[in-house]
Amino acid sequence: MQPLTAPVTQETEDIEAVLGRFRAWTSAQKKNGLMDGVRELSYEEALESSRRRWQQNTRPSPPKNRTPAPPEPFSHKALEDDKV
Repeated sequence: MQPLTAPVTQETEDIEAVLGRFRAWTSAQKKNGLMDGVRELSYEEALESSRRRWQQNTRPSPPKNRTPAPPEPFSHKALEDDKV
């Protein structure tokens, strides 16, 4: 019978090593000026933004106000041509 979990082929990394690389990356981003105007969103703000975009994409577009073409004028000649 096979084990339910796959064997570990890579060593797991220490969380402190991962966090250290992340902190180094974020400080480099701040030095480059790439973090200006960036802020963390709350979960509710992210959901609201996503909900707004979803609603905009799923709403049917409003009908365009088109004026119907005027009917062609009636002529007795058209009736006479149909009798042929």
